Amino acid sequence: MTESEIYWNDVPGAVQTAFNNSEYANWVQDDYYFLLYPLQPMQYVIEVKQGNQKYQLFYSEDGGLMNTVNVTGKDDTIYPPEE
Repeated sequence: MTESEIYWNDVPGAVQTAFNNSEYANWVQDDYYFLLYPLQPMQYVIEVKQGNQKYQLFYSEDGGLMNTVNVTGKDDTIYPPEE
């Protein structure tokens, strides 16, 4: 897996729209990542926080929310969902 930190403007419009319509839209956006896998479709991660809670939201390029991972109390490592 290749991980690259990106800016909000680099996040595809479909992902931005899906996030803005999600239950996390009012949370503080912390970081944005692009994940490239050798044999899987690319993913975008939006890291959000509210109070002491922190989550990583995994989106497909077309804006589908693939998974939500609670990373409260963990470091800045990207934690892809376990298969």
